[in-house]
Amino acid sequence: MHNFRCRGRNETYQDVARVKFQAYDIRQTSAIVFDEYYREMATCQGGNKNCINVWKYSAPSSDFSLVHEIECNSRPLNMVKSVCEEFIVVTNDAEEFSFYDLFKKDENIQQKNSSQRSRLKQLSRKFDRIRQNIR
Repeated sequence: MHNFRCRGRNETYQDVARVKFQAYDIRQTSAIVFDEYYREMATCQGGNKNCINVWKYSAPSSDFSLVHEIECNSRPLNMVKSVCEEFIVVTNDAEEFSFYDLFKKDENIQQKNSSQRSRLKQLSRKFDRIRQNIR
């Protein structure tokens, strides 16, 4: 397990194992989603301020720094990444879904992924007649 430090508001730090914020800035992290392509992390924060934070990883300092904060009307409860890895879906306490385009990939990555998918389809077509009997 890595011990990354996150730099937040007023230069306070939070470790993965323990979170330390100033008294007025108490938040509850309800979900974390990572994106390997951009080396970013998105977190859902609830508490006195409901928001989605996007953090950027810096390899030389091994820190995540806050780069974007999206205000939410309701407290976000959970967050998942889509299959295409471009969107996240957030559920909130108002029992609604919200879709965000946080990790939009460029066209080269989309073409690479589509060529991989077409190759997998071709491979699966070759073996679609084979059935396995399990006893």
